[in-house]
Amino acid sequence: MNSGIGYAECNKVQHFLQPLGQVAMANVRSKKTSIYTLSEELGLSPATVSRALNNHPAVSATVRAKVQQVADRYKYKPRFVSNKVTNICVLIQQYDEHPLDFGAFLSQTLEGIAQYCRHEDVEMSLYSSGIHELNECDLVRELRRRNADGAVVLRASNQSEYLVQFDGQRFPYFCLFNNDDRPSERVLLIDDEQLAYRAVEHLIGLGHRRIGIMVSTADRHTGRSRWEGYRRALREHGIEEDDRLAATADATRHRGDLVFGASAIEELLARFPDMTAAFATSEYIARGALAWLYDHGVAVPDRISLVGFDDFPETAYTCPPLTTVRIPYLEFGYEAARQVHRLCRGLEVLLTDETRDKLRCDLVTRKSTGGVGNC
Repeated sequence: MNSGIGYAECNKVQHFLQPLGQVAMANVRSKKTSIYTLSEELGLSPATVSRALNNHPAVSATVRAKVQQVADRYKYKPRFVSNKVTNICVLIQQYDEHPLDFGAFLSQTLEGIAQYCRHEDVEMSLYSSGIHELNECDLVRELRRRNADGAVVLRASNQSEYLVQFDGQRFPYFCLFNNDDRPSERVLLIDDEQLAYRAVEHLIGLGHRRIGIMVSTADRHTGRSRWEGYRRALREHGIEEDDRLAATADATRHRGDLVFGASAIEELLARFPDMTAAFATSEYIARGALAWLYDHGVAVPDRISLVGFDDFPETAYTCPPLTTVRIPYLEFGYEAARQVHRLCRGLEVLLTDETRDKLRCDLVTRKSTGGVGNC
């Protein structure tokens, strides 16, 4: 006597279990989206989908965008497992009228970025190009080709269309000192207008009423903002603005802020001999002015008080030591690299109160300013 299940019964059980198994597998797939889910829907190989999600340069921008769109719909986030060392690229945007230079601003910022990379054992690379070239190329693809995982962007402006590409393709980036007023959680800015206001207010507090301004970048956001801070300080203290007390650089005559500073202070004193103080919108303008005043026997601060803007490490050793607005460029560079590294690891931008304290800009008073009664 056969005590087992007969063929007919077994066949019924098999037909009964198949639909249940299919339902169960469908439920598993609906609960957990994998790279194969995206591959099947897109009609692409899993390898191509994986490369697209990793912004691999071998995959076109169109395909990357299509894959990311489907991944967003499924709320799919890939798991990145790699032994590759993270590479943070410093992307420096160039302008036609302002070619790349490695002055104190850039060297201090790069030093801060390099310090972070050294502390965290990540790589640092450098890429610089004109704004038109950056906007016209598939920049994410190019940076990935150079093994960059994220970028600290310097000198971005309202013409930096490639930032839209970064956002659309989820490329980690963080900006420093943008030449625009576009608000974003991915940029560290300084309040140029307020800081310039404080510098000029310092001179007004010392009794000065005939205060000149020397600005070399009046056509850029930074120059305009610092000039507006100067104007606001005059207005709020009841001092009438005089066009004769403003000097702006002429690109056909001035090669660099040092040359402009010397030329500008001479021009201002010729126009307005009764001027008792001057505000320079950059450190190098102030240094050029100091050199001219020394060469021509004009005492600082006894005859002219002078305030600069930047406070590079050597500024405290000018003669006399320069009163200036301090911008902690090294700390800004360090923090920007930290934020890019967070984004590369899938974390959000995070700026603590302690960090903001380290990035605080302030007026540093030294011996180049004094009371108007000394003049």
